This record gives sequence, structure tokens and C-alpha cells, in this order.
Amino acid sequence: MSDSFEQLFKDIVEWQNQVFTQATSQSRVEHLYREARELKENPSDAAEMADVLFLLVGLAAGEGVNLLEAGRKKLEINKRRQWGQPDAQGVVEHVRMRVVEED
Repeated sequence: MSDSFEQLFKDIVEWQNQVFTQATSQSRVEHLYREARELKENPSDAAEMADVLFLLVGLAAGEGVNLLEAGRKKLEINKRRQWGQPDAQGVVEHVRMRVVEED
């Protein structure tokens, strides 16, 4: 078995399709939300990180999104953005530019 992300993603989706035959995008998002909350409680837990990854991969596949391609595109966007200062929780977000409409 290959150690590539592409192969891992395929393996995850194949397994999920066999086991979670009733899953919908909404149920995947809800499960992802629950797992993300668990990860928030223990951010160094590799198993929780993997749960979040699995659910995100399954959601993307269910929606027809190539997650690797989307990640590459988003990385290029993020590289061009300006980033602000950390907020009270240490989160750094990109600077949102206001669009001024002219009359």
C-alpha cells in the first residue's frame, strides 16, 4: 500500500462507503463538528486528528470535491493574503478587504 495522501484518501472513502451507507453531507458535517470539539479538548491527540481528517475526506468525496486540488488552490490564495494579529484565543485570520461601491 502506498503512503501517499491520494491513496490514503481513496482507502478512507472506500471504507466509509462500505460502512456508513446512510451518510449524507449533513451527517458528515455534524460528525466532523463533534470530532473537532473532541480535538479541541485534546489538540495533541493524533487519533482525533485522524478522525477529523477521515470525516473531511469523506465529506469532500461525497460532494465531488478533489480535496488535494482544493487544498493546493487555497494554499496559493492564502499565500497572497495579508494576515492580521492573533486574537484573544491566538487565532490569526486573514485581513478582510472591504469593497467600496461607487455610485
